[in-house]
Amino acid sequence: MDTIITKEKIRNLLLSNDFKKLKNFKYSLNLFNILKLENKESAHSDMLAYLFNPYENHYLKESMINELIKQLSKKDANYINLLLLDYSDLEVYREYTIENGRRLDILLISKTNKVIILIENKIWSGEGDNQLEDYKDYIDNQFNNYNKVFLYLTLEKERKEKYKGYIHINYNTIYNILQNILEENQMTIEVRTILKQYKDI
Repeated sequence: MDTIITKEKIRNLLLSNDFKKLKNFKYSLNLFNILKLENKESAHSDMLAYLFNPYENHYLKESMINELIKQLSKKDANYINLLLLDYSDLEVYREYTIENGRRLDILLISKTNKVIILIENKIWSGEGDNQLEDYKDYIDNQFNNYNKVFLYLTLEKERKEKYKGYIHINYNTIYNILQNILEENQMTIEVRTILKQYKDI
């Protein structure tokens, strides 16, 4: 009796659409995998900075920043006021160097709205001594009259350490952002392919 049930379950699995999709996914062509970039922190930071930049040739304008704020608003309704702003002036910086020589992974600045968002990205690595505190102190001092958002992006679902003033987000948030952009925006085939491949990794 148990053998028959087991065989039926195996049969149902092998014939299911989800299993077929998973099998096809394994063999799908993905440039990020080919170049072995899926675990490279700098490659992810470069890609995210590119997508956040409203002036880049993806022509997605402010879609990425708006989707990020939507995701943050799900955690805390206070971010809704940031969602109503126009981010067409958004400046995006990679490896933004501060006074002590440390470099911020991604910095997003809207001078018109007086909004600044720091994204510290960690993949398979931890933070240096007082790294996050240094970054926060610098931003607090240099942009004291701005609305500030400090994000700590990791692969982990939960973060054991809690850093005062930082919001922990994981790559599931990025996945959801990309999924929403793919569903809601018109874009060229090339951009759609890149976004889908990035989402898939």
